[in-house]
Amino acid sequence: MKIKTFFQNIYQKVADYLKKNKKKSIIWGSVALIVIVLLSVFLSSRDNAKESAETQAEIVILSTGTFSQTIDVVGTVRAVPSATLTWQTSGTVSPLELSVGDSVKQGDILLTLDASSLPSSVLQAQSSLLDAQYELDKLKAADSALQEAALALDDAEYDYAAKKQMRDYWNFNNTSDERIDAARASYQQSEEDLWNAQHAYEALSNLADDNTDKIAAKEALDAAQLARDKAYRNINYLLGRTYDHTVETDFIEFDQAKAALEEARVTYEKYKDNSEEIAAAEANVQALQNTVNSQYIIAPFDGVITDILVDEGDIVSSGTQAVQLDNMSNLVIDISVSEIDINEIEIGQPVSITFDAIPNQTYEGEVSKVSLAGDESSGIVEFTVTISITNIDENIKPGFTAVATVMIKEVENAVLVPNLAIQTVNGTSVVMVVGSDNTVTTVPVEVEASSDSYSIVKDGALKAGDQVMVFANSSTSDAAFGMFGLGGMMGGSRGGETQPSGSEPPQDMPQQQQ
Repeated sequence: MKIKTFFQNIYQKVADYLKKNKKKSIIWGSVALIVIVLLSVFLSSRDNAKESAETQAEIVILSTGTFSQTIDVVGTVRAVPSATLTWQTSGTVSPLELSVGDSVKQGDILLTLDASSLPSSVLQAQSSLLDAQYELDKLKAADSALQEAALALDDAEYDYAAKKQMRDYWNFNNTSDERIDAARASYQQSEEDLWNAQHAYEALSNLADDNTDKIAAKEALDAAQLARDKAYRNINYLLGRTYDHTVETDFIEFDQAKAALEEARVTYEKYKDNSEEIAAAEANVQALQNTVNSQYIIAPFDGVITDILVDEGDIVSSGTQAVQLDNMSNLVIDISVSEIDINEIEIGQPVSITFDAIPNQTYEGEVSKVSLAGDESSGIVEFTVTISITNIDENIKPGFTAVATVMIKEVENAVLVPNLAIQTVNGTSVVMVVGSDNTVTTVPVEVEASSDSYSIVKDGALKAGDQVMVFANSSTSDAAFGMFGLGGMMGGSRGGETQPSGSEPPQDMPQQQQ
């Protein structure tokens, strides 16, 4: 500031001189004025940059913690499945016995049309359905082979269920069928191998004990005995009890019942598939039933009535909306993710969810589906990502706007570098590290990932305990870096160690290494 004041004084003296000697020195005076003004402006900018650098930076000690990188996207809640049920014929709506919020089961009749208002096609179908069902029953009864196969299948299913219950009783550890079946197969094979080894050894019983063939047979017998004992212990361990004769008998009888059931099914399907006449009759019955059912609104799945779109006495036609049905136990959020971020999204990633309609409450979810094809709208390519809400409650409703925070990266025990500590000099990201001797070193870094406040860098360029300079913004000027002697000093992994310009460093800033 002293140099600036000096030139300002010179400027004032020159100006006074020119006023008194306008004719003599107008040209040289003008030149002098321009030079003085330029020097004043330059020195003033240097002073301002230095003062800014002195007041806009602070020293922070790096520490480790959990680094989290997220993507925040707005989406809309929907139920899966969800359906707007419509009338399939015309008529007048009967009195309603349904309310919004009612839980219904698949196949429940939700609404009906008044019988007196039904079209002739529905009335005719009601009459024809009785006859068609009677003809179908006759065809099935006349087909004795099919009837016998059906009876045999019923018996086989009953026997299978009984034998399965007896077998499962012995499975005290609830071990999977696959592991038990594998253990039983290994045990049965080891029993067979032991029997063969025993038979081979007994065939050589008349030979001397030191006979090489007899010795080899004895060794094979001992090995087979060990393998059988090991397999026996294994199946006992899996069941949680001894695999004795009673248990083995129940398992064998289950295997037989299972095989008999498969054979009965094959036989039944063979006769059923060969009965073209019965198939045609069944199709006719189904078509008539569908026509009769058009006078009803029938629930296609378990769910909750979220809206009723008609009133008693309304005259409706085919296609008129009647009921909104949603499965409220399975709510998802659809979000659109840009092509820039889509490769960061994976199925199973945890999601934190908030709703404007539910203040002070955070819900959990996870990514359940990621589309493989993008959709371009207004020049932006976006991909649909579906998030399943895992802790659903009655407050969440389809149609709610949600803010989904997808956790795309989480690193534990990471060195957390404040974003404002990372500056750009000559196109390179750097961090200014303050040493124990109060000198400043410029460290080039490569950013691996960034969140709103912190970044993590690659290759261990920084470590916990390092003291770094944090600036008030992420775009510190070159002039400010010049105050620390950093401009253009990017050689080496920890280059840029020069004495700052000026005779003395700022009192509140660290000195640079000589």
